[in-house]
Amino acid sequence: MTDSKPDTKTTTTAAKASKTTTAKAKPKAPSAASKGKTATTKPKTTTRATKTGKTSATPPAKAGAGKASEESLRATLTSNPGHPSSAIALCALLVAKDKLPEATELAKSALSLRPRNAGLLLNQARMQQKAHDMAGAEATYRRALALDPANLPALRELAALNEQQDRLHEALFLLRLALQVSPDHSKLKKRVRSLRERAFA
Repeated sequence: MTDSKPDTKTTTTAAKASKTTTAKAKPKAPSAASKGKTATTKPKTTTRATKTGKTSATPPAKAGAGKASEESLRATLTSNPGHPSSAIALCALLVAKDKLPEATELAKSALSLRPRNAGLLLNQARMQQKAHDMAGAEATYRRALALDPANLPALRELAALNEQQDRLHEALFLLRLALQVSPDHSKLKKRVRSLRERAFA
């Protein structure tokens, strides 16, 4: 009786057949239909690109924003004469366009309608200062401070006006008041130190 030895060739052939079967059982590559699904996502990218295109087209629109703003401000003042923020903004636009006389008249008109508005008083003082009416500007700044003693821009600008006229002690007094309103203001601290040295030199 002889021992039967395993048939190496048969085993090898069976193993190869098993691998071939396994390979055939692997999932197939995505079909054209599934590729179509992927392709359908592309229009989203195109849509985004279109949106981005619209956004990139915004800057040219902003070029005419100044004119639109002026028209809008004038419309607001027509329907609501003396509207403080609109009057102040329109005055600034007019000054930027070298239309100081019109800005000055607008400031006066708005203030006459709301004489106790600190913002309009401050605006009027600035217009007077630009027109070189320093006495009028100082009086108007003081009216604004009478209504709002903690008005930081009024304190600083009146201090600057006094400094220009070499009234250093008055300017220093006003800056110290401003520093009480805003004690952590580094630029104010520097101005106070500098002005104190000049005032007591």
